[in-house]
Amino acid sequence: MRGVLAGTPKPGGTSRTVADMACTSDPAGVRGEIGAFLSTRRARISPAQAGLPVYRGEHRRVPGLRREEVAVLAGISTEYYTRFERGNATGVSDSVIDGIAHALQLDDAERAHLLGLIRTAGRAAGLPRNTSGPRSSASSTR
Repeated sequence: MRGVLAGTPKPGGTSRTVADMACTSDPAGVRGEIGAFLSTRRARISPAQAGLPVYRGEHRRVPGLRREEVAVLAGISTEYYTRFERGNATGVSDSVIDGIAHALQLDDAERAHLLGLIRTAGRAAGLPRNTSGPRSSASSTR
């Protein structure tokens, strides 16, 4: 299947593409897609592959890198990376995206997919809310 990197299976058994998600107004779904994408990319990289020290006899509960390790490699705080992996992609700078892409050793296609997810999340978050009642005339005249 062309253009699909990772995603939630559709009812027919195929994966969703970024283009499919751009048509959704479900920000929770897009946030989940970001988290799934990043966690699968974390899982495939060992600490040794990332250039981190490996301690003999250390038991790791999760395969691959921990969130803390990705954050250190990306040059951001663990809390910030955790929020990002949970789908809070609002206002993420290019330098943060570059750091995460480098830490997770993303190729060009994966980086483009991540950027598409972030753009989709931004559009979904910026959708107008259904408000009842008139809008303030002061805000509409500026």
